[in-house]
Amino acid sequence: MAYKTDRCELDLSVVIPVYNEVENVEMLYHALENVLDKLNKSYEVILIDDGSSDGTYSKLKEVHEKNHKFKVIRFRRNFGQTAAMSAGFDYAKGETVVTLDADLQNDPNEIPLLIEEIDNRHDVIKNIELYGDMHRYIPALASRIGIKVTEVPVSHQKRVHGKSKYGLSRIIKVIIDIVTLKFLLTYSTKPLQIFGLLGIVSFILGFIISFYLTIERLFFGVPLANRPLLLLGILLLFLGLQFFSIGLIGEMIMRTYHESQSKPIYFIKDILE
Repeated sequence: MAYKTDRCELDLSVVIPVYNEVENVEMLYHALENVLDKLNKSYEVILIDDGSSDGTYSKLKEVHEKNHKFKVIRFRRNFGQTAAMSAGFDYAKGETVVTLDADLQNDPNEIPLLIEEIDNRHDVIKNIELYGDMHRYIPALASRIGIKVTEVPVSHQKRVHGKSKYGLSRIIKVIIDIVTLKFLLTYSTKPLQIFGLLGIVSFILGFIISFYLTIERLFFGVPLANRPLLLLGILLLFLGLQFFSIGLIGEMIMRTYHESQSKPIYFIKDILE
C-alpha cells in the first residue's frame, strides 16, 4: 500500500515490518535495492524488527552496514504488525510511504506502479492512528476521514522461505477487529445511538412480556412462580436500563476525550479563506 504524508525530507519511504524472516532478509534487500535505485528518487527503507528470535536482527544489521538507506528499528519484544507499521510511519521522512511485507509475497517490483498512482493524489496519512490489529483496515480508516482510496492490481508471490504468520487462530481476532472497526466508523462519536437503541428495544420487549404476565396474573389468576418467561421479562428490563446507561457513560467519555484534549470530531481537507 502507498500513502501520502506531509513530510518532504525524502521522496519515498518504504516501511516493512519484519518478524522471524532471517532467510528472506538478504533477498528482500537485493530486490528492493534493484527497484528503488532505478526510480531516480531519494528514498529510505525502514525495517522494523518486531521482536524476532531467529537471527533476523543480525541480518538486518548486515543490510544496514551495506547500505545506510536501509534503516532498522528494533522492538524490545513482539508488539505486532500494527505497532511495527505505526513506528515506521512515525519515523518515515518520505513524502510518499509504501508498505510491504518482508516475506516477498508483495513483489517490490510493484512499487513504481503504486508511486505512479499515488503521485496523482494529495491525501495524507497523518490523521490515522493505528492500534490493536488495525493495520489490516487502513483503507477503511482512511475512508472514515474522507480520504479517497484507490486500488491497483498487483501480483502475489508464493512464499519461498520461512513460515506464514497467519492461520485459523486469527479468524476470531479478525472478526473482533471488524466489529470494532464498524463501531469506530459509525458510532465512535455517538455511542448512545447504538447502546441506546439496544437498550430501548430490550426494555420494550421486557415491558411487553411483563405487562402480558401481569394481565394473566391479575385477571386470569395464572400463577407466575414457575414461568421462565417472567425471568426473561425482568432480564430484558434490566438489560435495557444497562445498555442505555452504558450509552450515556460512553457519551460522557467521548465528550471528555474530545474536549479535554481538543481532539477533532471532523477532518478538514481544504480551507478557502
